[in-house]
Amino acid sequence: MRMKDFYKSHLIHSSKDATWRTPRWLFDELNLEFNFGLDGAATQESTLVPDNWYGPDHPDEGRRDGLSRDWSSDTSKMVWLNPPYGTGVTQAWLQKATVEASKGIETMVLIPSRTGTLWFHDLCFPHRIRFIKRRLKFNDGNKPAPFDSALVWIKGQPDPGYF
Repeated sequence: MRMKDFYKSHLIHSSKDATWRTPRWLFDELNLEFNFGLDGAATQESTLVPDNWYGPDHPDEGRRDGLSRDWSSDTSKMVWLNPPYGTGVTQAWLQKATVEASKGIETMVLIPSRTGTLWFHDLCFPHRIRFIKRRLKFNDGNKPAPFDSALVWIKGQPDPGYF
């Protein structure tokens, strides 16, 4: 499946689509700490790294599919990733970030905190995780999301040292 298809075909809970625009305050706070060089899954309207991003509506057709692109060819800095959410979608992006980590590219991923799922255990727990205390308000909305969120810092080799 291509990246643009993830933005419309895999719906999650009450959202009308699979995208959840990052709250600007959260990105700004993390960007001060990590200095992101690429927004790995965005739209032209939502990108938080406007000089370097991938998304289905990118003017450069070659930058429309972040899942097939070699991130290390476009940045040496940490990647910000708030992928579309949905069954199979989040896992695909976490797997891509893990592949890029093996090339030396670190990624900070904002995802739903689904600690009871196999994919969360397999793809997130081996990395550093920051759980967000309150539910985020995505898309500049007033209501919190219907799910908890977590930040997963994917870098280097996974650490299977959790129990």
